[in-house]
Amino acid sequence: MKLTRLFFLLLSLCVVVACDDDDDDNGSSNDSLLVGEWRLVSNEYSGGSSVNTGALTTNTEFTGFAKDIDFTMRFTEDPNNWDVAGGYVVELTTVTPAYVVYGIEIPASTTTQDLEISDVVSNGNWTLEGNDLIGFDVQSTTVDQAPGTTSEVTYTIVTLTDSTLEMDFTGTTSSTQDGAVVTSSSQGTVILDRM
Repeated sequence: MKLTRLFFLLLSLCVVVACDDDDDDNGSSNDSLLVGEWRLVSNEYSGGSSVNTGALTTNTEFTGFAKDIDFTMRFTEDPNNWDVAGGYVVELTTVTPAYVVYGIEIPASTTTQDLEISDVVSNGNWTLEGNDLIGFDVQSTTVDQAPGTTSEVTYTIVTLTDSTLEMDFTGTTSSTQDGAVVTSSSQGTVILDRM
């Protein structure tokens, strides 16, 4: 369960950026709209994970949303840099269906817990390719990523105005630890307001 929780934490850090299809010239106006400081107001996601030990595979579905949010994001231009800081609490609900281990039925379970995502400090370079934000990767100092972990997240801007940035994201994470293969996928929406 600790492995699964780690992947939920990693995926909850996925914050998304890209552009609206209605924009004219190859995205340069979106670049200008994106530049500035933003405050996270909503982060909601859902997905599933699988832990395969070789003898047993356990699947879990999850939903999460951010609360107690104190998280900011800044985009600059020339050079195109980004940085984030802050944290929030994720209210995570996991649903595990019933399964059988060595003839013993394990009942279905649903759990809800608050996971603190704190001390997030990260930065890098960004570019927009169509509606996709390239080069954006956020890590939390409270989450240790296991060796051999691979993550891929796609960030797509749905709405970008003078005051609102709404992004959809999809992500996958995979890791092998102590012989167990853990995979997770999620999708969600992040909404930020300009500061």
